[in-house]
Amino acid sequence: MNTLLVTLLAFAVSASAVGAQQRLIVDAQSGPDSDFASVAAALDAANPGDTIVVRAGMYSEPFLHITEGVAIVGEGTARVALTGVGSPSADAMTIEGIPADESFSLRGIDFAFNGILSPRRIRSLNCAGSVNLQELGGVPDAQGLVGPLVIEFENCDRAFLQESFVRDGSVRFAGSRGSVVQCVFESGFSTLNSEVLVDRCTIRPGQPFFLTQPGMTAESSTIRLTRSSLFGSSLVSSVPAISTNPGTTITLDPTASLNPVGGAAPVEGGGSLINDELTSLNIDAELGLLRLDLQSVVGANYATLFSFPAPSTPSPWGEIWVDVAASISISSGVLTQRTDSCDIVVPANLTGLQIVLQTVTLTNDIGLSNGCVAVFL
Repeated sequence: MNTLLVTLLAFAVSASAVGAQQRLIVDAQSGPDSDFASVAAALDAANPGDTIVVRAGMYSEPFLHITEGVAIVGEGTARVALTGVGSPSADAMTIEGIPADESFSLRGIDFAFNGILSPRRIRSLNCAGSVNLQELGGVPDAQGLVGPLVIEFENCDRAFLQESFVRDGSVRFAGSRGSVVQCVFESGFSTLNSEVLVDRCTIRPGQPFFLTQPGMTAESSTIRLTRSSLFGSSLVSSVPAISTNPGTTITLDPTASLNPVGGAAPVEGGGSLINDELTSLNIDAELGLLRLDLQSVVGANYATLFSFPAPSTPSPWGEIWVDVAASISISSGVLTQRTDSCDIVVPANLTGLQIVLQTVTLTNDIGLSNGCVAVFL
């Protein structure tokens, strides 16, 4: 990929644009330069656009109800655990009603459990703004067991789940649009009345392994699968990789695989299966570095656009996730192979900055990748 010279200028402008926002430091030990000893206290003080940086430690937090577009970021590679003390219905966190002009992000946070039968649930409800959940997982208990994690998006316009591991819990999209990128699920994965792109994921049914289960259940949904593997599971009968109803359409890129068992069809239940090449984007943001991983058709002209998160817009070629009027092209070229990647050096003072990227391709037609939200640690 050929990085354009405007990149550093774009990020310099971005850094100055967010300079007025607060950066709140949470430290369970009340260490140097910290502002709060709990995430809940920081949330009470935060305003839309603020970043809450959480240092490593165990935080016995209450149920967290979030209604504003803030970023909660585990500092560096440190893992942080929220226990959800006193939370209703096992919820550790509910993100609700994020406005269309705001964005919420949660990155690098682990969730502790009170035993394997005590799940923690992260629910995103009725959000017009983007909700980005990234690098989430579970903290093992004293016996080394990682309890179930439940992640749900309901009536969310821009739902992003990235680089997360969910075991023995579930992931559900209902009435929502978004993407699941570079995740591993050993759990139930279901969609209802949703539009979801799944990229670079491995999805297997949850425990107990001997039950007959598809890797995914999709009802009245539009699902696009690329660079991913889905598996059915059964010891006694046939089961598809995906169970559908007649209102569902599955688009399968050549790089994706469906793995039924017992001679079942890959997709069962009346859903449509379409084979087509898809454009997908995977990104990762670290201090001083933005990594882009693109897949599309060989020979396609492409440009990857960068902007701050903005309300998505339908188009004849798919959903536009970037703010077109305020976007800048940070990489462009012609794909000489199915996948290509690049690293873009950026200023190292952007902790908590939230941006969105999307790739536009041109062959015989215009193609749009999934939108990807980046939150710098």
